[in-house]
Amino acid sequence: MDKAAIRTALQGRPPVTAEESERVAEHLREWLAAQPPSSVLVYLPMPGEVDVTPVVDERHRWFVTRTPGGRRPLTVHPFAAPREIHRFGYEQPVAEAPTVEPSALDIVLTPSLAFGRDGSRIGWGMGYYDGLFGSAGEAVVAVGITLDRLLVDSLPTEAHDRWMDWLATDSGVHRVVR
Repeated sequence: MDKAAIRTALQGRPPVTAEESERVAEHLREWLAAQPPSSVLVYLPMPGEVDVTPVVDERHRWFVTRTPGGRRPLTVHPFAAPREIHRFGYEQPVAEAPTVEPSALDIVLTPSLAFGRDGSRIGWGMGYYDGLFGSAGEAVVAVGITLDRLLVDSLPTEAHDRWMDWLATDSGVHRVVR
C-alpha cells in the first residue's frame, strides 16, 4: 500500500481518549526527567491526538509550532507565546509571536497519523515535520508520540523521511531499534 492509501485506511480509527493521553504523558514525563535540561518542541494536539502538553515543566525550555498557510515551513515559538485557534481546531502561536530557529531544538515530540515499531512514520501528507527535521539537523532527538494500539510493524518511507529515535506510548518510552 502507498502512503495515500494508508492515510485513508487509518483515518477511521477511534480517537485517543483522555485516559490514554494521561498514560503516555506519565511515561514521557519520567523519560524527560532523566534527560539533561533541553530545548523541547511539544505539539499542541489536534482533536483526537495524544495530548502530551501536561509534561511541560520548569526544567526544560519548551517550544511549539505554528502551521503557516500554504506550503511554507512550520515555525517554532516559545510555549508561552500568545495563541489563536487554527482553522482545524487546534491552538497555535499567533503569527506575531517570537520565533526560534529549529536548529536550537534538542528534542522534538512528534505527532503523526501512524508510527511503525521500527521508527517509521506517516504524517498527514503536508511534509511539515519532514521540513522541520531537515532544519533542526541530525542531532535532534525525534520522539514519536502514539498508542500501542496504533502501532504497526513498519510503514513505507521515502529518502526525506525522518525516522524516530524513540516511541512514547501508553506502555512506556521505548528506544527504536532498526
